[in-house]
Amino acid sequence: MPHSKNKIKILFIGDIFSKKGILAVETVIPKLIEDEDINFVVCNGENAAGYEGITLRYAKRLLKAGVDVITLGNHAFSNKDVENIFKKENFPLIRPFNFKNVSGEGYISIEKNGIRLNVINAIGRVFLERLPTSDPFDKILDIINVFTSGITVVDFHAEATAEKMSMGHFLDGYVSTMIGTHTHVQTADEKILPKGTAYITDIGMTGPHDSVIGIKKSIIMEKIKTKERVRYEPAKAGIEFQGAISTINYETKKAISIKRVKVKLDL
Repeated sequence: MPHSKNKIKILFIGDIFSKKGILAVETVIPKLIEDEDINFVVCNGENAAGYEGITLRYAKRLLKAGVDVITLGNHAFSNKDVENIFKKENFPLIRPFNFKNVSGEGYISIEKNGIRLNVINAIGRVFLERLPTSDPFDKILDIINVFTSGITVVDFHAEATAEKMSMGHFLDGYVSTMIGTHTHVQTADEKILPKGTAYITDIGMTGPHDSVIGIKKSIIMEKIKTKERVRYEPAKAGIEFQGAISTINYETKKAISIKRVKVKLDL
């Protein structure tokens, strides 16, 4: 049966960056699940191996820690190991549905303790024009209609705040929650939209924040100054766990609340 008060809580974890980010997940979510009475955990894992996508080993660590569904983004295929993950039956890893001609699935439906959760992964196109993607607005309502029960949430992996806000309003009333990922910077605009969808432009990054979006500061500053190609190296300090918790009425599918999560760690 669903939650005794009919309130379903979903923890969304912002872009997990590098081994430090994975360690932060392993450290924080067991207690957070217990303290907040979390029903499902969804994380964006496209930077679990730094700027090198995700590996099967790292994905398994996230699931073992308590994650139910892993979403991806523009770095979805940066590591060849992702193809091995997609070959595994019923493995809860999805990539943006609007990637063209790639392996993997763009949405998933899972059930736990009598509660069904549907997760859709989409990617934006503004400032990401080089990616082989189609218009995310074009088919997403068709995907939502595939689900016949449960609550539906969306991870919209996009660069531009205006594109994310547009998608949030476009989906208002069709999904229970739409969270933004990709920028690695947590925004302070969490809200319930007029038709009942919980929204936040970006849930942030779980990983090293004494950095420039996860990379050592000196490397990014040099790249910006010289405009030369550089080899990225993940930072290691200032670890934070970031995300958001959305509370949903399981009967009406409408959001009750959404709140940001930000935990500083000494790892």
